[in-house]
Amino acid sequence: MAKNEFNIVDEFSAKLGLKNQTDGSLFIYKKDKKDTKQSTKPDGYYYYEGITFILDAKAENKKLTGQLNDYMELESNVNFVGFAYNGVDFKCYINGKFKDNEKELQDKDYYKRKYFPQKINNEIIVNISAKKLANLFRDSGIDKQMNVPFIGAVILCMKYGKEIDLSGNTATILKSVAIGIQEIISDNPVNRRSKKEFITKKVLDDATLKKAKFEDLYSIIAEISKIYNFINISADDYKGHDIMNNFLKVFRRWNSANANEKGEVFTPDHIAQLMYKLGDCSKDDFILDPTCGSGTFLTNAMANMFNEASSLKLNDDEFQKMQIDIKSNRLFGIELNEFNATLAGINMLLHGDGASNIYNENCFTKLKGLEYLYTKVLMNPPFSQKDIELKFVYETLQYMAMGGGSSINIAKAKR
Repeated sequence: MAKNEFNIVDEFSAKLGLKNQTDGSLFIYKKDKKDTKQSTKPDGYYYYEGITFILDAKAENKKLTGQLNDYMELESNVNFVGFAYNGVDFKCYINGKFKDNEKELQDKDYYKRKYFPQKINNEIIVNISAKKLANLFRDSGIDKQMNVPFIGAVILCMKYGKEIDLSGNTATILKSVAIGIQEIISDNPVNRRSKKEFITKKVLDDATLKKAKFEDLYSIIAEISKIYNFINISADDYKGHDIMNNFLKVFRRWNSANANEKGEVFTPDHIAQLMYKLGDCSKDDFILDPTCGSGTFLTNAMANMFNEASSLKLNDDEFQKMQIDIKSNRLFGIELNEFNATLAGINMLLHGDGASNIYNENCFTKLKGLEYLYTKVLMNPPFSQKDIELKFVYETLQYMAMGGGSSINIAKAKR
């Protein structure tokens, strides 16, 4: 019995080794001209390490048509592989160019190794998807305060290879994400456990998330998956860290409409980068942000420290040991607000970990326990609070190791 088109797509997906992001009925593309007959609904659409895989499938032995050409013309990612396949006949295109030497389908890693050995960030796709994702959240009725921690939880599952169950309903999706977070975030130290409990008990148990339609949540996770696959956040690629920060800021601004009333200021990455340089920070420092918010200073510092380590031409074991030392011992953050402290922890995990030393405590109390442990301070003192900005500066400097220094942004501290 001849295989139908659905059988061919399933067979293709299994051999490629990726989950199909469409069912053949979704409008993946938008026509570039009105009144054209361009095809916009590919049978298979896949993401992997910054590469898009596009499939035009036909039933077994059915004639291949020119629909794939339409998809390739409309594809926004410059790194893509196009396939036409009917179970017997096979055609492969790399970035739109036909490869007559590719006679049969291989798995995803074959194409990555051969044609895309270096993952390339695609900031344009991420920015477009971020706007689309914001609209999906808005239309779903999910509490905007839940957006960033939910996005972070989903990306953590993807980053650490934890499967999200999209085969059932809203409850099964949320349960699978919760199981993934339980496995990813350890119970020790205690401040890690508190972040895990915040995600699993407050975020994933949120009433608006639980009431969200399965179709809406499915679309949200598919878009998060697309974004994640176009961001390279490797240890030696600062650009990826920068794109991830910019992406998350879209949602942090949206869910913090009253941030100014709370005295919260989201520091731009270029300011965090400048502060790192002004503070004469390096990979050998122990860096503290006593009012870390969602962790911008710390994620930027970690990326810079990783880059400095990668320039030393160490062997793999030495480089990994230095990374572990940076993540585990050289970055400290204190944040009074539980929501922001959790975001900081998620942010650090997404950028390579470093979440063990993010404390959800009052900085004036916690600083005493960090006496002489930090050599540099990067901070943006909160304003419009009962404690004046200079008190944060004074208390932080008081417990700093001898010979240390600081880089403190008070330009926005208006009263």
